Amino acid sequence: MIIAPLLLSASVALAQKVEPPVETHQFDFWVGEWKCSGDSYGPDGKATRTEASNTITRDLGGHVVRENFRMNGLNGSSVSVYDPSAKLWRQTWVDDQGGYIALTGSFEGGKMTLTTLPRPDRPKASSRMVFSNIKADSFDWDWETSRDAGRTWKLAWHLHYTRAKT
Repeated sequence: MIIAPLLLSASVALAQKVEPPVETHQFDFWVGEWKCSGDSYGPDGKATRTEASNTITRDLGGHVVRENFRMNGLNGSSVSVYDPSAKLWRQTWVDDQGGYIALTGSFEGGKMTLTTLPRPDRPKASSRMVFSNIKADSFDWDWETSRDAGRTWKLAWHLHYTRAKT
């Protein structure tokens, strides 16, 4: 019977280890234990102080960057993978408040920028996160919003990350 050898060949091929794309290392700066502090900004521009912690790991053979974010009143997780066929990063965020966010983006000019996917109910509204000022033990993370299809961006949340001492 020909089907059995084909299935065996397919299962062996699927079991072979596939190395993560080299671009996966673009998120190496994020992996670790972090303390985060900064400000979130309301519609009126008024700042509220934010303190949080974040644990970032590599999972599933190094292909997945997993985030576990903890802040007073909010706990969330994300998974990020590099999609070599599209030449971009894909991230999915979920949290304990029922939040779901899908983002895509890239690492260019020393910054990682991930932008929300368009939604039919808000075609001109979008958000993005920008990782910048990246150093070995710190970086800045900004959440920005746009109401004009990304022509202009407004800062909604800024966090400064410092590596937690273990």
